[in-house]
Amino acid sequence: MEQAQKHGDACEMVNAFQFLPKGEAKIVTKSHSFIAANIPKIFGAGYKAAESVSQRVIYTLCAQGASKIYKFLQLGGYDIIICVHAISALMITHAKKKFRIPQPVCFVATDYSVVPGVSEMNMDAYFIPVGFKDKFVSFGVPERLICETGIPVGERFYIKREKYEARKALGLPDDKRIAMLMCGSLGCRSMISIARRFSEISSDDQMLIIICGNNKRVKNRLEEENLRNTMVIGYTTEVDMYMDAVDLLISKAGGLTSTEALSKRLPTLCVNIIPYLESQNQDYMVDRGFAFGVDKADEAAAAACELLGNDEKLSEIRLNIESGFIENSAAYLYRCLSALLKPVSENLR
Repeated sequence: MEQAQKHGDACEMVNAFQFLPKGEAKIVTKSHSFIAANIPKIFGAGYKAAESVSQRVIYTLCAQGASKIYKFLQLGGYDIIICVHAISALMITHAKKKFRIPQPVCFVATDYSVVPGVSEMNMDAYFIPVGFKDKFVSFGVPERLICETGIPVGERFYIKREKYEARKALGLPDDKRIAMLMCGSLGCRSMISIARRFSEISSDDQMLIIICGNNKRVKNRLEEENLRNTMVIGYTTEVDMYMDAVDLLISKAGGLTSTEALSKRLPTLCVNIIPYLESQNQDYMVDRGFAFGVDKADEAAAAACELLGNDEKLSEIRLNIESGFIENSAAYLYRCLSALLKPVSENLR
């Protein structure tokens, strides 16, 4: 959206769940949030099951929103449709079978993996992470429709501030080695055990900032415990600033969070909190030398303390990112989308 607005183009973001039957959409949304935050292993198992069962099952579920999404698109006057989730992509795939949709429809991958449902999609273009073309082709995606743009993130994550400037702006100490713990906007209960252990074993010159997101229960629990060497923060719009200020990120390996850290050249300790889907993101990060990884949350604190005391390892990760990660995927994606629109505008003349 930011790239479109930067170039004077209007852009609207729509939640695809609104096109599903109300009761079903409510159940899916609430159960997704609760399970991801409180029982992440079950959440991961759900993704694994979705890939092992027939992709047609997922496609049939999403087809329920096809008619509604088609009517919405008719009224919107859009030039291009961009799907960043399999749900919306599969809804439109079904709508394209029933109705004529003249606009180009694109899928933008936001994980370093091939998500369930890709083999059933019918898109005009697929924008994916660098190095994943062969995997998408193996799922039936035509190679000619694939563009390896990388995963786009917000413009502010492509801007790098000096560490001392960011710490001054946030009121953080200059004389500490700081790690930041976050698990997406929902947070998760594993953050509590990681913070407790860090408090027990960290040295006096080490500090942990905990970004709890919208998880007020985790935030309140941590504030009550008043743990040593920790700072608890709830929801914040300044994650990019904190990434500039800290020495290490501790996080589950979400596709967007991982890409934000990469764009900031921030070393990351990936924790396998949500198995399977995010395990593949973690493998991508660790295998390329962009991050360190641990398989269990109870290993994270010790690994973080060790890394905070090892400048050589942190510098190695930063150098790996600098040499092997694509610059500003969002700008590249916008250029590709603009090129895709040219034939459409020429046909309308």
